[in-house]
Amino acid sequence: VMGWSTTVVIPPDGDMTRYVESLEKLLHRDEEIYWPTHGTRITNVKEYVKALLNHRLEREQQILQCLGAGPPMSIRQMVPIMYKDTDKRLHGAAAISALATMTRLVRMEKVKCSTTEMTHRIRTGQVTCKHDEPMFVELFTIASSL
Repeated sequence: VMGWSTTVVIPPDGDMTRYVESLEKLLHRDEEIYWPTHGTRITNVKEYVKALLNHRLEREQQILQCLGAGPPMSIRQMVPIMYKDTDKRLHGAAAISALATMTRLVRMEKVKCSTTEMTHRIRTGQVTCKHDEPMFVELFTIASSL
């Protein structure tokens, strides 16, 4: 938990499911103040963690809405829609965050890749965030649509 921003979860080392689970664990703890390494102290601990958790769940819903609105889409196609109010220079980082969220949704079987190869790569943690990573152009759809 950082005091000035949300945490960037970067696959394959970063796992969005584990991050969400960590936030859920924090909700059951009794700390009254967080002293993060990045940012100022946090005194409204429960509300702050709930906001971080809700932010991640809202991003999941945005992906599901993008995919439910029409034909299969890639992360590169979704990012300008999901982050329309974000400086375009940050869209690369946003795509990495969307990839982490997409990985979670595929593992939860809410979303499917258009190829079994990509599904296998996601489930086995073989996704990278390199510029030429095929995952950024892979087409995804709602799981019940394939």
